[in-house]
Amino acid sequence: VRLINPGGRIIMVGLGQQVSSLPVNDLVRQEVALLGSYTYSDLDFRQALALITAGGIMSEGWTRKLALSEGPAAFRELVDGKADVSKIFLAPSPE
Repeated sequence: VRLINPGGRIIMVGLGQQVSSLPVNDLVRQEVALLGSYTYSDLDFRQALALITAGGIMSEGWTRKLALSEGPAAFRELVDGKADVSKIFLAPSPE
């Protein structure tokens, strides 16, 4: 929510935690639209990936990049609600 521009749109894809601490007053004051979606299409995924790759979407603050070998622990962190980010990218080999 802190990263969205006033008048912007947030689309929540998939399921998250049962209880949320979304700052609803901030959404209202900034006139941010919040849309829930259970899943996405292949085209949606390709478009999102292209936007991130082209720099059209900032990934700082809500993503982290880890080695592929760290995938199981990272997934567990996300499932347990202990991750400090909402998306973790796994790199096949270290950079």
